[in-house]
Amino acid sequence: DLGAMLEGSGAVIVMVTDSADAALGLGGQVVVLGHGRIIQQGAVADVFAHPANLAAALATSFPMLNTLPMQLHDGRGMLADGSRFAPPDGLPMPAEGACTLAFRPDDTTLERASPGCLRFVVRAAGEESLGGRRFVRVTFAGATWLAPQFAATIPPSGAVLNAFIDRSKLMTFDAAGEAVA
Repeated sequence: DLGAMLEGSGAVIVMVTDSADAALGLGGQVVVLGHGRIIQQGAVADVFAHPANLAAALATSFPMLNTLPMQLHDGRGMLADGSRFAPPDGLPMPAEGACTLAFRPDDTTLERASPGCLRFVVRAAGEESLGGRRFVRVTFAGATWLAPQFAATIPPSGAVLNAFIDRSKLMTFDAAGEAVA
């Protein structure tokens, strides 16, 4: 690949892409633009692991970032469908108001990967093929998420499934879209 060919060569390449995978694959430094402005810059691995805001998280996620918007009041969240959600202990959250939990599809599994995973009861909503990979499309509280397809068959639409997300991979963004640390 191009990254391996250039390693140690001293060459400098400027690449403009809308492909998060291409940027991550090359490594080095990245500048994330949004509406013609720099929204984050730094080492590719750092920007991808710790996006400064929701715009950078969306730009550095392939496939699309899974999000869960909510309104916080008295430590509890109200989801788009009217259901309540108790944010997990230890997750940095704003005190009140709108916020968004986000996680990448590759941080989602349909089987519990570790004891610390959060479990969401979701409904299967079909499949999606992106970049030569298959994903299960699921819905939860009015949001549509993607999870990698590991099984040979796609669950039928409407099937009730468990989706698990590693707590350490959850990102929180406040009403202005800034990362909550």
